[in-house]
Amino acid sequence: MNDPSNIVNQGKSYDADWEILDAREQTYRDGLGDGLEIVFSAGADTLAAISDGLNDLNIHGPKGQSWTVELLQSELERVAR
Repeated sequence: MNDPSNIVNQGKSYDADWEILDAREQTYRDGLGDGLEIVFSAGADTLAAISDGLNDLNIHGPKGQSWTVELLQSELERVAR
């Protein structure tokens, strides 16, 4: 019989053990995620509205820059990988 203590992915919706981020990247992603939740809940539904909303909240891009549609699109693609 299998030992339940040896179940690797217990309680997770996916196996994220391989994804270890440094503290700065994790903090950045957490802030971006929080900002996205706020702008989506405020009704943003285009990349332009989302980038404007993030800028209004002073949530900066990966190098501290203001969001543009192009930057937001490329950054969402990057963090989704």
